[in-house]
Parts: sequence; structure tokens; C-alpha cells
Amino acid sequence: MLVDPKQTTRILTAKGSFERVPLLHLDRVQTLGLSSEDVEAVIINLPAKTGLDGLLGGSYLRDYQVLIDYPHGILEME
Repeated sequence: MLVDPKQTTRILTAKGSFERVPLLHLDRVQTLGLSSEDVEAVIINLPAKTGLDGLLGGSYLRDYQVLIDYPHGILEME
């Protein structure tokens, strides 16, 4: 995947500050058997202590009805 350094966007971080990050379009994203095409994505560094490989954002989740049950570690999408 090639990243165009001219394609960036500004995001609000969890710390409350704004940061300029690379912006790209993914041809397809698939989660739990559901997929969306031409999804905007940003590249950010997540702290290793989070144990996360990535985050699903609104540009992907807005296409679905989503239930997140944090106490039980469940994500349902339809």
C-alpha cells in the first residue's frame, strides 16, 4: 500500500490535542463477515500497552447497526 504524503487530515486524539495524520482510502474493509468498500482510513501509532492492532472508526461503522458490550467484550454488527 502506498501512502501519499500530501493526503493528510487532522484528528482529535484521546489526549485532547489535534494531530495531522496520513489519510488513505481502503478498497475494502471486512469485519465479522460484513464489508464496506472505499473506506477512509488514517494511520496512527497506538501505544503498545493498549494491546490494540487498530481501531474501527465512523467512516466504516456508520454503514451498520453496532452494539458494543464492553463488560463482556462483545461487538455485534448488522
